[in-house]
Amino acid sequence: MCELLGAEVFCSMWNSFWAIRSIIATATFVDLFPPGGYMSSSDWQALYTAALAESDPRKLSGRIETAKRAIHERLKDVDDGSREHDQLDRALHALFTLPTRRRTA
Repeated sequence: MCELLGAEVFCSMWNSFWAIRSIIATATFVDLFPPGGYMSSSDWQALYTAALAESDPRKLSGRIETAKRAIHERLKDVDDGSREHDQLDRALHALFTLPTRRRTA
């Protein structure tokens, strides 16, 4: 699929999403990120992607909350005004509006 798309960033995120999907399906936020641990850029992105991709309405709120917590944790380590800080802000906004957008779709 990635060869057809030719988009390295998308393919990287897509492959990461599928690699950790089975872990995320049963894990809690604390399982994935113990207190005092470091959260990388790809960690919050994987959880954010999992929330966006969740098709089961019963699981959606849990995925959204897990992604929000991951984003808030990452915000602690990122400089204000940085590119990643802007991405985190936009991702949080998208997560806050996701349930409403799903209901109207």
